[in-house]
Amino acid sequence: MYTALKRDNEAADQVAEDVAAKRACRKVQSRGEALKRRRSSMNQFLYTVPYLPVAGQKPQQATGFFDNNGGLDYHIPVRAPNASGSAANNLGALTAMPLVHTPLKAVEMAPIAKVGGMGDVVTALGRAVQEEGHSVECIIPKYDSINYSQVEQLRQEGGFAFGGTNVRVWKGIVDGLPTTFLEPENGHFWRGCIYGRNDDSVRFGFFCGAALQYLKTYNVQPSIIHCHDWPSAPVAWGDRMGAKCIFTIHN
Repeated sequence: MYTALKRDNEAADQVAEDVAAKRACRKVQSRGEALKRRRSSMNQFLYTVPYLPVAGQKPQQATGFFDNNGGLDYHIPVRAPNASGSAANNLGALTAMPLVHTPLKAVEMAPIAKVGGMGDVVTALGRAVQEEGHSVECIIPKYDSINYSQVEQLRQEGGFAFGGTNVRVWKGIVDGLPTTFLEPENGHFWRGCIYGRNDDSVRFGFFCGAALQYLKTYNVQPSIIHCHDWPSAPVAWGDRMGAKCIFTIHN
């Protein structure tokens, strides 16, 4: 009786968790799609005569398409200064949002290493950021329980020493996202599962240190490191080489 009730409760909890994960996934995707549409519309500029109007002039519209946001505003090209500080030789150079390199560090990633909703969000978020034109790299442990037939272009790319063992570095593509797998030879991730051992804090603490060492050894210069949930928390106070850090707590 107790076993049956426990099983039913666990099944109900899993259903609720899956629903919450899908809802979070849809929010991330819709936010990315909305931003993408907005950016696309902002790429349509109003061209004027004279090309760079000054205060007091009444510029006339020349050829070209523009988005005036329902008559509220216009997007006019802006000159960027050259090394001497002058803009004379830079007509037509437009200011742009700087692109960033964003490693996503997590211990779950759908569809290859998914236990709860975090894996879905990590993949959906990575794709949304990548579609904005930024460089994304997911970094996860190389679990022996992963179905590696779902990883495209999987290959080993050397390794490095950390924590008294060698850590193999593998690269591949998961659901369109460049992914780095770290495989320490101390067996931390040769357990046939992602969670469930009594030493999870030790295993994932090691992974955090190894991930930071990987960035140094392979001269990866991230702009932002996005860490997901408690297994990635130690990265926040580690040596990030000046990179900003985002920490997301998943429910």
